Amino acid sequence: MSTAMTVVDFHGDALECATRDGQHYVALRPMCDALGIETRAQLAKLKTKAWSTMSMIDMVAEDGKSRLMSMLSLDSVPMWLATIEPSNEVQS
Repeated sequence: MSTAMTVVDFHGDALECATRDGQHYVALRPMCDALGIETRAQLAKLKTKAWSTMSMIDMVAEDGKSRLMSMLSLDSVPMWLATIEPSNEVQS
């Protein structure tokens, strides 16, 4: 399977993105960090949603090591953002 990596700006934060076989994905952890929400809770929530398309993709970290990352399809991002309840999930 062919995977192309890129970094995009998300409100001043760099997010790791991947394109695999024409499908675009964004790394979940950096996006959660940028939004100030807990990644594990979001990952657990996304796994229960029929509309959520997730994939584990090997990405090369800044230290040059390859790591599997939880990636969310770009098409799923708007629905995911709509499920975030700021009063319950945003860390102070």
